[in-house]
Amino acid sequence: MFTDQASRRSTLELFAWRGGPPIATTGWKEVLNTPGVQISWRWQDEESEAFWIVRNRSEADATVVLSEHDGERTRHELYSGRDRTRTAILTCDGVCAHEAYHLQQLAADLDGLADGTAPSDEVTVIPQSLPGVPLISITQDGAHGVLHLGRSRDYPASTVHINWEFHDGELTATALVAHVVRLTAV
Repeated sequence: MFTDQASRRSTLELFAWRGGPPIATTGWKEVLNTPGVQISWRWQDEESEAFWIVRNRSEADATVVLSEHDGERTRHELYSGRDRTRTAILTCDGVCAHEAYHLQQLAADLDGLADGTAPSDEVTVIPQSLPGVPLISITQDGAHGVLHLGRSRDYPASTVHINWEFHDGELTATALVAHVVRLTAV
């Protein structure tokens, strides 16, 4: 975000989570008037103020999340909205540090991975933490991911184990990053 104090305007350059050249340049009005956009807390990067923007998917309402609690952990099965293919299994140790809509959004992000995509052996590097996203660390090992969520004002500390049914390196990594951002978005 770049601010012109004289004109009292801000310019927002939007980048993909991996970086690279800007994918769009816009203003606050456009971002704030875009339905289904969530914005994270801001932080300072090497150039200016920064924040994460993640899009919520309208298809999330059609997904199915089946949850089963056994006393010490909760198992969530995520199913796509189109053909009810299982896309992931999440196991929360202790108390879940998310809401049902977080899981529905993740299921919607994963919808379509099963469309004839062979599991990828490609190694996709995901940072252990995202800039500006406090309290969450990420471990990714192929078709398995682990999120460690530190205690927050709203949730106790939690660990979430994720088993992807279909793993497509970059697409699965992007869905995981979007999930982490949604967990902390305001």
